[in-house]
Amino acid sequence: MKISEASRVSGVSARSLRHYEDEGLIVPGRFSNGFRDYCQSTIDRVLVIRTLLEAGLPVRLIGQFFARRPRPSGRG
Repeated sequence: MKISEASRVSGVSARSLRHYEDEGLIVPGRFSNGFRDYCQSTIDRVLVIRTLLEAGLPVRLIGQFFARRPRPSGRG
């Protein structure tokens, strides 16, 4: 799904989604035209990120949390 739909589904702004990508927290796929392609596993990760941020964890610690966990197979 494109960033606008991912934003709507996750409740996170497109700007935040781009920020999460810049910080290495998510890696969306890309369509052939270069647009971001968010799969369900990426949306699930965004929901976890949002929950951790709301709990007060800084982005740096969230990045460390995900760095220690294996990524699920598939895109994103």
